[in-house]
Amino acid sequence: MFSYQSLKIKLPDTSMGVYSWPLLYLLLLGVSLHDYIPWGEPNFWLGITALAGVITSSTHKQANNRFAYAALGFLVLYLALPAATFLFFILLCGFLYAVEVIKGRLPATVWVILFLMSPVANYAAEIFAFPIRLWLSDGVGWFFKKLDADLKIEGNRIWFGGIPFDVEDACMGLDMLVSSLLVGHAGLLMLEKNRQRRMPVIWLPLVYVLFFALNVLANYIRIICLVYFRIMPETLSHEIVGLSCWILYGLLPGFWLLKHLLHQVGHFEKVGQANAKPGIRKPQLYHILQVTLL
Repeated sequence: MFSYQSLKIKLPDTSMGVYSWPLLYLLLLGVSLHDYIPWGEPNFWLGITALAGVITSSTHKQANNRFAYAALGFLVLYLALPAATFLFFILLCGFLYAVEVIKGRLPATVWVILFLMSPVANYAAEIFAFPIRLWLSDGVGWFFKKLDADLKIEGNRIWFGGIPFDVEDACMGLDMLVSSLLVGHAGLLMLEKNRQRRMPVIWLPLVYVLFFALNVLANYIRIICLVYFRIMPETLSHEIVGLSCWILYGLLPGFWLLKHLLHQVGHFEKVGQANAKPGIRKPQLYHILQVTLL
């Protein structure tokens, strides 16, 4: 007679087994969406930086299945409409689902960062920036008329001294708007970690509006400087003036206001001191949901 005992298959609970899930998602992301991901765009790498800041500012709270359910929702959309955008969010949500098991609960700002670092954010910024570009052109015209300057406006084109200046996407919206929001996120995460205080979710829209408004102000001052001093595009002076205005009138006052806002409304929380250890405190159905996503 030959008897045997039923085999009980148990997935490894080692740290290497846990780290394999996020590494697998990163590998799939790079291979399957190599042509979709904007590797050469600064905003994508700013998003990676902000995402890394979110991961390091995780809390001691236990992970749940929210990212898995989000990934499954995008999976349903992908099966109905196989667009690269849905696959992008499937893999990123799966990655963050695995990361939460290792690091602990991630802050709510990660959802906004996921959107901002995706190519979808660039399309949205381009659409919403068009009326703002027209408003900026009118605002610059009003300023120079107060100076009795020889200036004419045609749509988003400004004629000053017979020289045309176009208020294009690079001046407002596509690049600087998304960049401002991503840098604002990184600054908020840095302040939260240094001060061990968390910004309540209800105040986050005010943070976005703050950096959006300061970005518009920085671009307004930038365009005035470029037109007044007749600094043409694709020159070193053009880039220096743009970055200087962005830092002086967009980022610095934004971080100063953000610091005071966090001091007033932030609540104490152990930010960046997660005690979740690899291989333990997994949410229910963790491996089942991971295999389902794959």
